[in-house]
Amino acid sequence: MKYAIIQIILMDAKNFPLLVPSDVDELSYCGFITVKGQELAFQIKLENNNAGLKNAKLYGSPKLKRLIFGHEKALQQRLEQCASFSEFFVDLKDLLELLMTKEKVDPSPGENYYSTLINELNSIGWDKLEAFNPSLKNLSLKLNDSSGRQHSIFVSLPFSYPQTPLIVHAELPTPSSTTSNHMTSLKDAVSFYSKELEKFQYVWSMLDDIDAHTWVLEPCKPKRSDLMRRIALGNHCSLQIELDASYPKGECQYRLFGTESLISPLREKIIKNWNN
Repeated sequence: MKYAIIQIILMDAKNFPLLVPSDVDELSYCGFITVKGQELAFQIKLENNNAGLKNAKLYGSPKLKRLIFGHEKALQQRLEQCASFSEFFVDLKDLLELLMTKEKVDPSPGENYYSTLINELNSIGWDKLEAFNPSLKNLSLKLNDSSGRQHSIFVSLPFSYPQTPLIVHAELPTPSSTTSNHMTSLKDAVSFYSKELEKFQYVWSMLDDIDAHTWVLEPCKPKRSDLMRRIALGNHCSLQIELDASYPKGECQYRLFGTESLISPLREKIIKNWNN
């Protein structure tokens, strides 16, 4: 993986990102990619140092997320297929250039576009409108779950709406829940995701408890889709866990970091006390 980083640094800085490790284990990398004169920040997280880009995750700035909205699944698959960072960034840059060009030539909205949108917002309540872009083509809605947690759902409206369905997604803890869904109305989207949020109440309560009562090293700012936590244990040791959203009380994946002489007793305690 260090070889891949050297490759990136040696590439043309005007066309490819500056990429630097953001953690001591070199499992997280931050950087930016320049497309049509615009710098777009991003982050890539690796599963481990030996798996290459397999199961790597791509995160982006709000602007990058808006551009790739609806293309997340294809990009994620491409990231895992690429042999190196440089190979992936060539594809990412090509896609972003295409999307930026397409943004400028999008057709005008249909005659019922704005009136339909206004009626939809009246129906669900304007208090649910969290943010929107100037063209009203992309907006986010805020929903509260039964525990009072606030969530955002992201909506992309084609200018042919309502003839063409909305594309909606939210940051939830399972792959199927983060997949973009086609909805016929904002009311349908609010109804669907209000039910989806209730599926994760227990796992979110567990994660909130961890965040409140331990020193969480990673993620720095956990999203509701993040099931992983790396927790400081002292003596330069840490514990990484990842809960199962469908069975949060079950045995979770875990990994200990630190000097073997220090983490070996901890590993034995975990094994001994797992079912207690």
